[in-house]
Amino acid sequence: MSIEFVLGRSSVHAREHTDEEPDAEDLQTILSAAMTAPDHGGLKPWRMHVIRGDARRKLGRLFAEALQARKPSASAEDLRICADKPLRGSLIVAVSAKVVEHPKVPAQEQVIAAGCAAMAMVYAAEALGYGAVILSGPNMYAPGVREAFGLASADRMVGFVYIGRPKREQPRKRRAAVDDFVSEWKGA
Repeated sequence: MSIEFVLGRSSVHAREHTDEEPDAEDLQTILSAAMTAPDHGGLKPWRMHVIRGDARRKLGRLFAEALQARKPSASAEDLRICADKPLRGSLIVAVSAKVVEHPKVPAQEQVIAAGCAAMAMVYAAEALGYGAVILSGPNMYAPGVREAFGLASADRMVGFVYIGRPKREQPRKRRAAVDDFVSEWKGA
């Protein structure tokens, strides 16, 4: 992977994917990339659930139910739009953190490790010519969604990684100036 690849990458939103999902070999490579995430304590806190085919509709129903619970006044159209969100991508990987009590590895580090695993999958997907994006939002926190993925109370959903072939080449994203976010710390 070159530095140009890293600096030039842009997330490819699910609505910009074709219906082509990664084949079995590419998917295995993408999931294997997640295993390269930093892992203080060797806990391997990341969990991945591959969602494709009709399972995307089931996820959509969970999303619509979560919206209905959050907003009982949601219109039928709002519920339909919410239910259709997982259909935008041909393949989704739900990434969560299995958080355990550990004397040296706080929960936050375990969640960050799972987030790094998700980002490693994005880089791998893009290196293989796919588009990828990590999506989040209120559905990640919905009790019904958490329950459907078997999350315990301490566990955290990290995001939904949508992966597919991009319909077109993505324009280079305008990035923020590094100096706006970086300072040199010289001590207290």
